[in-house]
Amino acid sequence: MTMGIKHLLLVATTLTVVSGGQLGALAKTKTIGQLTQVTVTKHTVAGKTTKNAKVKLVNAHGKKLATGKTSKVGKFKITVKSQNLSKLKFKLTVTKAGYKTRTFSNKQIKRAVKRTPTATTVGTVTAGGNSAQVAVHQPSYSSQDVPGVSRPDAIKAKRAEIAAARAKFMQLKGQMQPVLAKIAALTTANAKLLENCAVVEHDLAAAKGRNDQAAIQDATKRINSINGQIISNQKERDAAFFQLKPVDDAGTKLSSLMDEMYSLDKTYVPEDINY
Repeated sequence: MTMGIKHLLLVATTLTVVSGGQLGALAKTKTIGQLTQVTVTKHTVAGKTTKNAKVKLVNAHGKKLATGKTSKVGKFKITVKSQNLSKLKFKLTVTKAGYKTRTFSNKQIKRAVKRTPTATTVGTVTAGGNSAQVAVHQPSYSSQDVPGVSRPDAIKAKRAEIAAARAKFMQLKGQMQPVLAKIAALTTANAKLLENCAVVEHDLAAAKGRNDQAAIQDATKRINSINGQIISNQKERDAAFFQLKPVDDAGTKLSSLMDEMYSLDKTYVPEDINY
């Protein structure tokens, strides 16, 4: 089975049937990732979270100011014209089909802001009889830095952590293939049931037009039976999705480690985690 977790989630969002055979939204089973690598200027906010998601910038009262979308690696940048974001309290709401919506508060956004180099005066330079103080930018290290450990050693250690986390993620992903196959089969079964239900609903409408009580009762009974099968399949599929949590957790850990690596080495490019 080649269908990935995220693809199945997108397909699954169309498969819930409510009374009358109409379509509704499936209970969402995944959560938007953490917010990292945030930068805020007067008119822009940028950062990283779940890939291919919609990002809405709202003020403290929930009024929409601007929207954007994350890239295939989860990065986004939103620009506003009239507000000064460096002084404004704002929130970011991130949504994606198959995921639980997540809103990041002003406090969470501030905690996720990248630390930048700070200027420190280190001495005086004299040239041509004139003296001037010289300020240089001292690097501001992330919380991942450990006193007494050199940056090359920290980067090497972080690469080793990433390699181990990637191996664990791939191992769990391989182990979950039977679960993915089961989810795909249940998704396909419910899609077919929905098609059948649409046919029966057409029969029901025709029976009502003829005022054929026997046919109305028969069609209603068949619709109820189909709905019951779909609900049963959904429960089984939801239970299967729950089994995928270790893979999601492993993917989240891998993503977090790559973010930490980026904070140590700005030339590092976090890879796209393929579910």
